[in-house]
Amino acid sequence: MSDEDEGAPRPWWQVLGLWLTEQKLWRDVLTRVIAGVITAAVVYAGAVLLGYLHTPEIAAGASLALGIAGTVLTTGTPA
Repeated sequence: MSDEDEGAPRPWWQVLGLWLTEQKLWRDVLTRVIAGVITAAVVYAGAVLLGYLHTPEIAAGASLALGIAGTVLTTGTPA
């Protein structure tokens, strides 16, 4: 009888719920995210070392953030 129960179609939300609760899924997702972050870091470091990219300056980033924040505070909308 258990074979008949397994063959019966389930609603999509039950299938999704079972799928999202599997530990193997989240282990695979985490593994792929870590691999992507490591790959991006290696490519970025290589591009900076070869001179294709320049490291962002803290002062430029801070002034940009302050400019955006000031615009939002004074006008109520981003620039």
